Amino acid sequence: MHIVFFGDQHLDSLGGAQVSMRLQREFLERAGHTVTVVAPRMHGSRASSGSHGGAFVDLPSMPITVDREYSMSWPGRATDRFLDRAMTRRPPVDLVHVQADFWGAFIGHRYAQRHGLPVVHTMHNRVDVGIAAVTPLHRPVLAVLNTWRGIAMRGIGRPVRGRDGWAFLRGLAAGASAV
Repeated sequence: MHIVFFGDQHLDSLGGAQVSMRLQREFLERAGHTVTVVAPRMHGSRASSGSHGGAFVDLPSMPITVDREYSMSWPGRATDRFLDRAMTRRPPVDLVHVQADFWGAFIGHRYAQRHGLPVVHTMHNRVDVGIAAVTPLHRPVLAVLNTWRGIAMRGIGRPVRGRDGWAFLRGLAAGASAV
């Protein structure tokens, strides 16, 4: 089985979701599966050496933190085309496993929809709690995120009403075969 992981951050960056995905990849490959990891290219001093045996698709990205540890890829037609070209050199995909809460989720769900693939979505984040912890403007930020999700994932899943963190997560789940 060929499984494609989608993450918000490169697996060489620091973070719990990245550790979880690295371990999942390792044990899926030990079991005989093929795993491709799609995530934004890193820019900082810890940028990938490219020594992952070709298992990574590093999307065009922009750094989003001062130390350049974390980056983002913009979900849209240019990223879709880049990804589709990169995936033509890989075996046919059987399953998309989205393990992202933002741009990686949008890109993964878009990819699955374009190719008629089932999606498993693993949530690694309570966006409402996380955003409220870092900004007093969490309600407007969540409203913007819900709008962005609605635009980026237009036509994927069923429409979801609301502007809070749970609406955002329900909107991601609406495009998945399993959560």
